[in-house]
Amino acid sequence: MDSRGEKAQMMSAKEGMRSEMEDIRDRLHGLIEDDESRLCSDEAHRLSRQLDRLIVEYMRYSS
Repeated sequence: MDSRGEKAQMMSAKEGMRSEMEDIRDRLHGLIEDDESRLCSDEAHRLSRQLDRLIVEYMRYSS
């Protein structure tokens, strides 16, 4: 694959990660929006960990 193809593939992957991060962030926000006690729920913890992993992966991919 040439340089332009690799760059396009990387941009597409990064856009997909950004989209997934936004989706998870929205789900996490929706989970606790009406009931802050859910902040300590298993679901909130799972979503938060998933978002953290995506952020780290995105940062590694971007450097």
